[in-house]
Amino acid sequence: MRRVLDNYKWYILILFVLTSTFIISFLLITFSKELKSVYTFSIANLESSFNANKDKYELFLRSEVRTILSDPEFIDAIKNINMNKSVTEYRRLLFKKLYKSYKLYKEKGIVVFNICDTNTVFLNFNQPELSGSVLYSRSLAYQSMVKKEVVSGYEFYNDRLVFTYNFPIVVDGITYGVIVYGFSLSAIQEDLNQVKDVYHLILVAGNETNNDKFLVKLSDNIDCFYEHDLLLRANGDALEFAKKIISGYPDKKELTTKLGSGKDFFLYYKSYYDYYLMLFKQILPNDSNYIYLVSISRAPFIGTMIRRYITQGVLGIFFNIIIFTGLFLSLKFYEKMAKTEKLTREITDSLKDFLIVLDEKGKVIYYNPSVIKFFKDIDNFTEKLEYIISSSDQQISIEVDGDSKTFYLHKNDVIISGKKEATVILLLDITEKITLSEKFKLAYDIIRHNLSGIVVTDLNGIILDVNDAFTKITGYERNEVIGKKTSILKSGVHDDKFYTNIWENVSNRGIWEGEIWNKRKNNEIYPEYLSIFTIKDENGKPKYFVGNFIEISEIKKYEEKLELLAYYNEVTKLPNKKFFIEKLRNFINDNKGKDIAVCYLDLDGFKKFLDKYGLEVSNKIINQISNRIMPILKKSDILGHFDEDIFVIATIVDDTKELEGYLEKIQFAIFRPITVDGVVWKFTCSIGVTIYPEDNDNPDELVRHAQQAVFQAKNRGKNRIVFFDTIMSKQLAIKREKLAMIERGLKNKEFILYLQPKFNVEKKEVVGAEVLVRWVHPTHGLIPPSEFIPYISNSDIEVEFDKYIVSRAFECIDYLYSKGLKVKLSINVSPNALLNEELIEFIRGTLLTELKEKSSMIEIEIIESTSITDLNKASEILGEFNKIGFGISVDDFGTGYASLDYIKALPIDTVKIDRTFVVDMLSDPTNLNVTEVVILLAKAFNKEIVAEGVENIETASALYKLGCNIFQGYLIAKPLPIEDFVDMYHKLNNMSISQVIDDYFKNKEVIEIYSAVNAFSRIINLLHYYGTHDFDQNSFDRLYFNLMSWLRNKGVSYYKKKEMYEQIIEEMLNTKDHIEKVLKNDYPKDMLYDFMQELSKLEEKLKRSYEKIC
Repeated sequence: MRRVLDNYKWYILILFVLTSTFIISFLLITFSKELKSVYTFSIANLESSFNANKDKYELFLRSEVRTILSDPEFIDAIKNINMNKSVTEYRRLLFKKLYKSYKLYKEKGIVVFNICDTNTVFLNFNQPELSGSVLYSRSLAYQSMVKKEVVSGYEFYNDRLVFTYNFPIVVDGITYGVIVYGFSLSAIQEDLNQVKDVYHLILVAGNETNNDKFLVKLSDNIDCFYEHDLLLRANGDALEFAKKIISGYPDKKELTTKLGSGKDFFLYYKSYYDYYLMLFKQILPNDSNYIYLVSISRAPFIGTMIRRYITQGVLGIFFNIIIFTGLFLSLKFYEKMAKTEKLTREITDSLKDFLIVLDEKGKVIYYNPSVIKFFKDIDNFTEKLEYIISSSDQQISIEVDGDSKTFYLHKNDVIISGKKEATVILLLDITEKITLSEKFKLAYDIIRHNLSGIVVTDLNGIILDVNDAFTKITGYERNEVIGKKTSILKSGVHDDKFYTNIWENVSNRGIWEGEIWNKRKNNEIYPEYLSIFTIKDENGKPKYFVGNFIEISEIKKYEEKLELLAYYNEVTKLPNKKFFIEKLRNFINDNKGKDIAVCYLDLDGFKKFLDKYGLEVSNKIINQISNRIMPILKKSDILGHFDEDIFVIATIVDDTKELEGYLEKIQFAIFRPITVDGVVWKFTCSIGVTIYPEDNDNPDELVRHAQQAVFQAKNRGKNRIVFFDTIMSKQLAIKREKLAMIERGLKNKEFILYLQPKFNVEKKEVVGAEVLVRWVHPTHGLIPPSEFIPYISNSDIEVEFDKYIVSRAFECIDYLYSKGLKVKLSINVSPNALLNEELIEFIRGTLLTELKEKSSMIEIEIIESTSITDLNKASEILGEFNKIGFGISVDDFGTGYASLDYIKALPIDTVKIDRTFVVDMLSDPTNLNVTEVVILLAKAFNKEIVAEGVENIETASALYKLGCNIFQGYLIAKPLPIEDFVDMYHKLNNMSISQVIDDYFKNKEVIEIYSAVNAFSRIINLLHYYGTHDFDQNSFDRLYFNLMSWLRNKGVSYYKKKEMYEQIIEEMLNTKDHIEKVLKNDYPKDMLYDFMQELSKLEEKLKRSYEKIC
């Protein structure tokens, strides 16, 4: 029904529009016809009046011509003139004779009166000076003589448009000339204007051009004006009247367009209270100019016609509206009734809630579809109905076939005339609301207790809510900040532009994240990592802003520490090896032509001292030694601190003896007794020296040669100065011999490649392998890399060796590809080789011809132990390789030159933690800290992390906990020939190491709890390490926080049902205060030993408990 009504509504509207359009169209057509009949009649009258005026002139002139031609004297004169007899005499005679007639003609508006012979204008009364001019062959006068009849029409005389009558002079059949009369159009205009209430004018319309003969005078006082690029001309008062007409007409463009058309037309318009009718009769056509006779008269009948037709139209539309409104309202009423009925049905049927209607006797007379949808069939419904009807509770639960819902019950009796007619039962489904309420409460609790600070604001930055972490980090209580602006947290570190950029990002992208400095309640400034995002309403418009932040003070400290480690020794704050080499290179460049000594200082026996007395005492001694050396240095000298007991000095040398005295002075300063913690120590120092330019100018080589010299000094008994000399040259000769052997080995292809797998414990698969070289010598057998790689480094054959390795590695890639293994192979490339154009071109050429589709199987490993002299060029080359699919990694990260410089400047994908940090990280806190910092740094730069030297499951567990999940080492597999590698690949992926790791790491939670227990062991190790020495509160707090955070959060969720776990938590919490007392030296001496024994027992107990609950 609704559909039908909708269609009728449109039909009524269309029919109304059509009938209204018909009425208006009919009246417009009738009006146009009536107006056209008026125009036809009026234009005919105008044309008749115009022609009648012309005929009047013609009758008058015919009479005058007959009079002139009846004069014998005139005839005789005209004949003699044609025979050229006494021309001047006859011109005077005729002028005198006809002058009176000329005066009469002029009064009547005749502006042209000429007597012409057969060739010339013999006598021109209007312009006598032109008498005798040649008669134009195409003029109407000439045509009249040829035709021997009267010829009339428009002509130009002296730039004036006139209407001429040309009467031929014919005597006895012979034409002797012609008499020409011409009157101006102005004369006709004046005659027509004698009619009352009608004004006539002659109007010329056309385009102005220099050669256009229509630039004529209608009379002596002609003028013109422009309208819409059309030139309009009229004379005298007519011009002013024409201007008035044009300016008064509403649509000037329409008027000028019609004027330019050259056709007859009419227009009417209203001026003030009068209507005017304008008739335009075209009387002389031309290509671009038209002469119109214009008749303008008041036309009150037009206003009467318009009012009559408007009245008829309004009445017609009015009655049409009444008719169709009645029809529409009738249909609207029926439509509303149908709509109400349908809407009621749709509402009840679409209700997800249950609607049940009972009659006065309690019998069901209606229930909506949701009832049966839930109860499945009528039997279930009937069974539960009695419970529903009898229930007095507002909240009830109903279960059908295991599906349970909670409802809000509402019953209402329908009373009509005091009598109960029906009962309506409404069951509102509140199951989801209850669930959502619980979820909301859970979400709120999660947010409230989230370790990240959370703040919610309105669009003006007014704080609406914060969580517990916010109050903990900022120091503000919740009630202190709600209703305040977030600007209370501003630190003053950032300018307005910084905050403008933040809110521009939030407005445009809906989110901003980055580092920011804020201020606590106590005015302490701290760094945080902040994310701001927008919460939108249901219309997609911003409603709230949410800020989520974590304090990153510790991370900042790590970054600063790592930055310091990158360039300076952590203990003495002197330049480290990398920075010293860089400074030495500049020192050599700045002192060209001077001798420079590189002096390598190595404390004798210090390694054993370090092992025996520990790092703390050793660092204090090293600091005292560096403080003794620095005052002795010359102003231009460079001092570096490489390792624990290695110092290197670069100094300008004027005299070798002077240099020896200088170094002896340093030796003596070092030898003086050193007191640390009340104990006195003495140390000697061996010094190796090499001098530039006697030695080469490579800073690495100079340091290496000085180091070789110090080895000689130690071999000769220590505590002495040794210069790099011939003995070392012999060693160099040995090096040259080795290099020659290596070169032969390259030619004979004695070097073979082994592959050591990299295993991802998360994915449980081999994700790559490192290419390792082995030398199979024909007489010496298998030679390990440690016996030939040092000779190759920085040698002339280094690039050739790398080229050989790369070539063989590419062969391995082909072999693996043929076996269906798309494993990424890591190829070690030295910095020197990386910048060598020959090697780079070789790699490019091989890729284009052979390995185009296998570039993703290649990873370039940059060896960090030697510095890259041109980081920009290296970045460009590695960037090129990276784009075609190569992986880029830095090997031995943290041991030499790379660290921040490499990771920032080069397109590195992967960072490899050097095995020297990994192997003993569980027993050496320094190595553990360095490993942790490297992992943190790699993650901060979004780099993949690989750990080398993973040899046991405990180390793997600790690395995994720190965030590294790719391992390389003997725990996974030793380096293997390529054929054995293929077998190992399948074993690792299928069972072997995957199974071992699977058994050990049953799930992530096992790793977590193992690391938690291990963390406790580290705390106990700290106790043994510090003993009664200074206590590092930050280290302890970080370890204990990480452990207890896991125990109270993830640990509880995983093992809360196990009694053993409850005991672990209780025992750890009980020991916390005791541990802090021991560390701070506040624990009673007589109880310390017993407590340490108890801790050791607790450690063993925790490990056993861990094994049981896992």
